Amino acid sequence: MYEIYTSEQTYRKSLETLEKQFLNDNLFVCYLEPEEDGEGLPGPEEILGNIDEIMSISKRFVDELRSLYEGQVTVPSVTGLLKPFVDHLFTAYITYCSNTSLQQEIITQKRKNDPEFDMFLDGKEKALMGQNLQSFLIMPMQRICRMPLLLSAV
Repeated sequence: MYEIYTSEQTYRKSLETLEKQFLNDNLFVCYLEPEEDGEGLPGPEEILGNIDEIMSISKRFVDELRSLYEGQVTVPSVTGLLKPFVDHLFTAYITYCSNTSLQQEIITQKRKNDPEFDMFLDGKEKALMGQNLQSFLIMPMQRICRMPLLLSAV
C-alpha cells in the first residue's frame, strides 16, 4: 500500500509541474495555437487532449489513498477504493493514450519549424533540470502501464 501511495504522490507532483510550467503558461498555449493559415490543424485542446481529466483523477486518487493510508489499511479496502477509480481511470487514460502519437508528432514538428517555440521549451527544460515537455506528456501512458505492477505488490 505504501508503495502505491508514494508512487501516486510522486506522479501527482510531476503532473503539477506539467500544469504549472506548461499548461498554465499562456505563452505555451499560444505557441500551440495553429498558424493563421493553418486552418484545420490541431490546437491546444486537440494536442493536450484530456490531460485535465487525468490530473483531476490523479488528485482524487491521491486524496483517497491518503485517507486510506492514514486509517486502517486492509486489502479489501484497497481493492474497494481502486474499483471505481479503475473503471473511470481506464476510460480517461484510453482517451489520453490514443492521442499521444499525434501529440508527440505535433510538438516535435512545432519545435523543428518554430525556432521561438524551440527556444521557449529549451528555457523551460533547463529550468526543470533537463526534463522535457514530451517526457511530462508521456507520463500518463507510462503510469497506466505501471499500475498493474504496483497493484500486484498489494
